[in-house]
Amino acid sequence: MVLQRDKPLEFWGTGRTGEAVTLTWRSSGVDLVAETQVDARGVWRLDVAAQAAGGPHELVFQASERVTLRDVWVGEVWLASGQSNMEWTVAQSDFVEEELALATEPKLRWLYVERRTAAESVPEAHCRWQLVTPDTAWRMTAIGYAYGRQLCATLGVAVGIIDASWGGTPVEAWVSPGFLGQVMDLTKEFGAWQAEAQELDAVRAAHAQTLSAWEKQYLVQDDSNRGEAEGWHQAEPPWDAPTLNVPTIWQRHGMPFNGAVWFRREVELPADWTGETTLQLGRIDDFDHTYVNGVLVGAYPQGTPLSCEIVRRYTVPGHALRPGRNVIAVRIFDHVGEGGFLDPAGVLFLEDESGARIGLAGAWQYRIEREVPLAPPGIWAHFPRAPRVLQPHYRPTALFLGMIAPLLGFQLRGFIWYQGESNVAEHEQYLQRFSTLIRDWQTRFGRYDEAVPFYFVQLASFEESGKWAYLREAQAQALQLPNTGMVCTLDIGNPRDIHPRNKREVGRRLALVALSKTYAVDVGAVRGPVASAYQLSGSEIRVDYAEAAGLATADGASQVLGFEVLDAEGQPHAAVARLESNRVHVQVPFAAPPRGLLYAFRDAPPVNLTNSAGLPAEPFRWLFPTP
Repeated sequence: MVLQRDKPLEFWGTGRTGEAVTLTWRSSGVDLVAETQVDARGVWRLDVAAQAAGGPHELVFQASERVTLRDVWVGEVWLASGQSNMEWTVAQSDFVEEELALATEPKLRWLYVERRTAAESVPEAHCRWQLVTPDTAWRMTAIGYAYGRQLCATLGVAVGIIDASWGGTPVEAWVSPGFLGQVMDLTKEFGAWQAEAQELDAVRAAHAQTLSAWEKQYLVQDDSNRGEAEGWHQAEPPWDAPTLNVPTIWQRHGMPFNGAVWFRREVELPADWTGETTLQLGRIDDFDHTYVNGVLVGAYPQGTPLSCEIVRRYTVPGHALRPGRNVIAVRIFDHVGEGGFLDPAGVLFLEDESGARIGLAGAWQYRIEREVPLAPPGIWAHFPRAPRVLQPHYRPTALFLGMIAPLLGFQLRGFIWYQGESNVAEHEQYLQRFSTLIRDWQTRFGRYDEAVPFYFVQLASFEESGKWAYLREAQAQALQLPNTGMVCTLDIGNPRDIHPRNKREVGRRLALVALSKTYAVDVGAVRGPVASAYQLSGSEIRVDYAEAAGLATADGASQVLGFEVLDAEGQPHAAVARLESNRVHVQVPFAAPPRGLLYAFRDAPPVNLTNSAGLPAEPFRWLFPTP
């Protein structure tokens, strides 16, 4: 693991009342010793003076039993949190193979905190530290990975990334009761949740019935396994069939349909592979039945919740294998969207008991068992959303209590945050709630009244409700809080995908902010152009910018995209804007005096204004004083 440098460290645990506890910190032959005693509650705590960056260290805890932690480094620790865009993995993002090839820094580690909700503060998180390697990085938060790798390379110290994120969660779920109660009526909120919970069983049964009806109406059903009936799972006879390079999605290879497709791969095993073997295929979309030499070794059939998020890791019994030629057959049933193998090539392998591996990426034969038309995108408009009582991760404070509270006391340098999509409908309350979260975490993780750095991502472009611009505005207003920073991502969003894939650049931009603001490293501009002042002159509005070195249009066009002028009724009108002498000149498109000026103030606005660092101009909304 990685411990935070230059801050007093705290260790804690449980034991028998009155029991002596000794920590021996071993480093380069020099031992540091700290002692304490288990208190009446069965809890012990130890403080250790701040340590400089370095390692590896060995920490030995001795009481009635002995616990030794090895390969411990002191460096920089950051908590990465938020919803799905922070949770999004390297495997789900762009540049997968490139990113995995770069996962070779032994001093970069990460801790994944398992999803957990709670109604009261829990003492322990379900998590474990891991090295960042090509075998593990594919499951890591892509933004946290890019961020940590950049810090590690620039600072030359060990870096630990703690990932505590959960897709589709509102900001209020991440705030402690003590702070959230200052801006929300928690008695009323919890009373409503408790009332709904009285009917939990009935609500769950009704929703299951509604969901089942929706699936039967809109999604193709896997009503038979014809391929197995015809012997496609058997090792013999050999197939005479075309191939695809796996991992892949079959719709990307001229097969635009849902349904069932079989994949088959022959593998030569050494004579000494006679024991129990592990077959790993990564995540499969949507469902699978997997066979080795005709033996079913694992399956996640239709009806398995969130099946496309499950890593297929099956145990192959020794009797199913033989020296020499072996055949793996995977039947994939896809009922909506894309179908196939989702994860990087290195994730697919056979592994024996000694840890020896045979990679399975490459050419697999395939056969089409059943072909049905692609489910139309419009079906999701009718998808039955689960009642909130069935979504405990929406409950205010539930994620703070279940995932953040157990981390309190573990020293951090700061936070990186990407969230907001789930609060767009409540954008009027977001600034208050988001600011409360920032103050909450900065206070609870800080010592000596410091405001722990909190850097966040402004929502990327996504065409949805017409309210995303207001949420972005609330995010930008949170910069009034101390030790905060924001990165704009309007230029790397996808209007049709709420999860834009270029997470590498998001992580890089966050790292630039941290290197500049937290570590005082000169990395150049860390923020895109920020509108700072305006001058209304006749039918023209002249806009001045800060952070504007090298102000230009990214596409080299003479016109600056994204400006709109508000009329007296507050209605926006597209405006022609041009760049002259490091200033933007916006033409008012009507005769009456304008009421205000907008830039990039839409869900997914066209934008091209940038600076020499290639960072996009930040959106804004200005209302002019009335005469």
